Amino acid sequence: MPNTDPIKITVEFLNGDSKPAYVYLEPGERLQDLINDDRHFVPICFFVNQDDPSYRCVMINKHQIFSIEEWSDDVRI
Repeated sequence: MPNTDPIKITVEFLNGDSKPAYVYLEPGERLQDLINDDRHFVPICFFVNQDDPSYRCVMINKHQIFSIEEWSDDVRI
């Protein structure tokens, strides 16, 4: 994995499932660069469960992803 801080995201799949996750980007890389590059699979790290901070990283086929939303610490609800 790249030596960068993880970016917290929500992944929505074509089947309607939505999951919180993390992605790691190369220095200077943006989330849209990861999604729009030529690779068919992207590494995404999912939480094991809500009560456990550990996660597992898997390769996800981009064709199964409907949307990815980046979380912002600056957002106020």
